[in-house]
Amino acid sequence: MDGTLVIKASGGMSNRLQAVLLGAGFCLHTGRRLHVDWRDGLYADSPGNVFHEFFRLRGVEEVETLPKAAPEDIAPEYWRENLARPEAIEYLFDNTHFRPEVVEATSIDLGGPDVDAPVAVGWAPNLDWYIGGLLPRLAEVRPEFAGLDAVAAAGRLLREHVVLREDLAERVERTRTELFPADAPVCGVHVRHTDLESPLEEFIRVMAAKRAENPRTRFLVCTDNVMVQRTLGRLFPGSFWTEKMMPEPGEVLHGHLPGEDNVEKGRQALVDMYLLAHCSEIIHFAPSSFARIPILLAGLPPSRSTAIG
Repeated sequence: MDGTLVIKASGGMSNRLQAVLLGAGFCLHTGRRLHVDWRDGLYADSPGNVFHEFFRLRGVEEVETLPKAAPEDIAPEYWRENLARPEAIEYLFDNTHFRPEVVEATSIDLGGPDVDAPVAVGWAPNLDWYIGGLLPRLAEVRPEFAGLDAVAAAGRLLREHVVLREDLAERVERTRTELFPADAPVCGVHVRHTDLESPLEEFIRVMAAKRAENPRTRFLVCTDNVMVQRTLGRLFPGSFWTEKMMPEPGEVLHGHLPGEDNVEKGRQALVDMYLLAHCSEIIHFAPSSFARIPILLAGLPPSRSTAIG
């Protein structure tokens, strides 16, 4: 199939990365080219598309600049006049973008007639919207996906086709070597506690149970709240974390921080995300999508990931 699929930005690093996975899977299935549009500035300090500050596409034909096309060649129709706008989806719709009518107007149905448009545009808040329909079809044209369920297929896409830049992958491995103990299991813990507040007492209860099962267990704490970080470190000696920029109380970690290095903020998020994928199990806050990527990367079964909230 000729043409280009444009994947627009929405949400934080995990949300937009899941949308890129969908785009990569769709392009592998159909032979389309892919353009990832991360010009919204969330992880940037200057105008431009920052996708390549973090990732490389492998095995997917890529269009590095926004494609030019006649309006009638762009679908859905909304993008005929708005394709060049750099804002993330939520800012175009005042955070009402999850409404079904908005989704229908701004993202192609990957199984519908719009997929034949020369320039098709889409986004997704998470893999759940399309995972059951798109990813299993990869096996029709890509035998390496045969026999995989949708989640396993998504993990393979992430490991093999949407990959960290080499310098960032080296940073993850260097940090893992520095922080992870060689002689103890590591349980990853993701606690979101700014705009969304995780039930901290429940996290403490589950962590205490893990420590009781194996007193040697160490915890990698990934959080957006420095007080949560200090509390868990005090309650569970031997816990460790990466150093990163923290938001002001009540503000989201993935928000744009004026005067700060926002590209570095994105790198720090990805280091945490990929370190979690090296953990033997993960405890995470269910309403946050952050842990979805490391669970896919590691191929963790449900028995080794605990969702709270």
